[in-house]
Amino acid sequence: YYGKNHCRNEIDLAVNRYVEKLININMLAFNYEAVPEPYRTFNYIEVGKNPNFIEIITSELK
Repeated sequence: YYGKNHCRNEIDLAVNRYVEKLININMLAFNYEAVPEPYRTFNYIEVGKNPNFIEIITSELK
């Protein structure tokens, strides 16, 4: 995902808005290696370890 320019721009813009507290980001990843290195400090939901990831996201949106 992060290898494509338009995808990289999309997440970079989202992170800027997150830092400015304009949006919330709920990152999903198949595993640690799937998370781009610049974003590994963010909290993300590892789908393989959290089969109930939809419930986690739903609770954070409330």
